[in-house]
Amino acid sequence: MGTPLVVQETYILPNSVKKIALTDSLNHISSKSMILITTTNQVYQIKNQLYSARRPRPEEPVTITASAFSIEEEDNTKIELKNKALPAYEAVIPHMINQYLSYDLILLNLKDIKVFRTRLESTSQVFVYGHDLFMTLMTPDNKFDMVQEDFNFKLLFAAIIGLIIGNFALIKYKNSKEATKVFLTS
Repeated sequence: MGTPLVVQETYILPNSVKKIALTDSLNHISSKSMILITTTNQVYQIKNQLYSARRPRPEEPVTITASAFSIEEEDNTKIELKNKALPAYEAVIPHMINQYLSYDLILLNLKDIKVFRTRLESTSQVFVYGHDLFMTLMTPDNKFDMVQEDFNFKLLFAAIIGLIIGNFALIKYKNSKEATKVFLTS
């Protein structure tokens, strides 16, 4: 086993920054988002896909051989340093107006960010304080563990009740003498 490979990239942020924090989740399944307090006292979110060091550069190869970094490695195992699913690397992180968590609220003299886990894996709480207090729920990877508002609960309960009734009917059929005779004779 060779030395670890470090992958790093440099990025230019679209805003001037006072404080930075990363989101956290209960079981660490959701990707992290970067939460910023800007110098204009806005709360801004940058998704992990935009600041990941694993974003591929168009001019670089995506895989390298492990033996190039370690004398101990004799096999040419391919190590994926860059993720092809991420967008191509650009030094400037794009400014997206819909990533402001504080919307268009006028907040004064924000000092610090606290990020808290919730019982749902997809959700984190962001609390920002200073002269004003601001708290919001955010979902870095969308709401993958929540039921949609238009979910049809009646159909779900009808299906469960149908399965229970079908189960009892099959048990009764299995225990009947006629079914045993049909099974043995055919």
